[in-house]
Amino acid sequence: AATFLGSTQVVFLAEVAEAISVDPSGIVTIAGRPEYLGFPTTPGAFMETQPASFFITRLSPNPDRLLYSTLFTSPIIQGFAPYEIGGMETINHGSIMIAGGTGIDGLQVTPTAFQSHPASFSTEGFMVLLDMLPTGVTKYGASTPSCLGEIALGPSRMPADGDAAFSIYASGAPPNGLGLLALGNLRDVPGTHLLGVNVHLGLTGNLFIYPSPPVDPAGFVEHPLPIPPGFVGKTLHAQMVFVDLGSCGPVGSFSASNALTITVQ
Repeated sequence: AATFLGSTQVVFLAEVAEAISVDPSGIVTIAGRPEYLGFPTTPGAFMETQPASFFITRLSPNPDRLLYSTLFTSPIIQGFAPYEIGGMETINHGSIMIAGGTGIDGLQVTPTAFQSHPASFSTEGFMVLLDMLPTGVTKYGASTPSCLGEIALGPSRMPADGDAAFSIYASGAPPNGLGLLALGNLRDVPGTHLLGVNVHLGLTGNLFIYPSPPVDPAGFVEHPLPIPPGFVGKTLHAQMVFVDLGSCGPVGSFSASNALTITVQ
């Protein structure tokens, strides 16, 4: 597979991809420095339109579309700022850890940050952990791993009212296995142990179970979940459970993803 990835509005500044992380099922995440304007982002991302100092972009395995793309910069900077990405790793059900360096103050930090400002205007190290989830989606619960490790559940895009193309995907599922999508109105963060997996949907609430498309040979599967009009503000919880058919584990063994809370925007 091959694709271009870059800005559409400016043509005289360099765009550089500086770090890449590929999960076991082929989902690609890239970080780097974009041009000043026009780098593609996705609705509900951490920063959608502000001039960027670096970008973090997640693509589907094909790669035929963006699953998540955000800019990250200081809110007080206007223009192209000197950030450098030193390394990146996919962790914790699809979250991204990035480390790099900059001499620019104003990078957004969390309240418990070890340092909230650079010590000097020389190059200062920084570290950022992003969940790579759009507005309206949060994750909870631990995966019951497959033979590929933890199974990460994520949305294909921000859940918007009337979006017939919305879907959720799982990465790291047992290759060529069978999956079920479970939806419910209650969540169980600690989880209830059932059939060898931790079920993170409340079993005393409404529960709906649907067969999913077959898992591909790399452990990736996408389940359509169209959102009808008139669902703004409604919330549901989702989790996927899988049966290994013998491609990389015992036949009939179960595994499960983390869970998602999805609120329609």
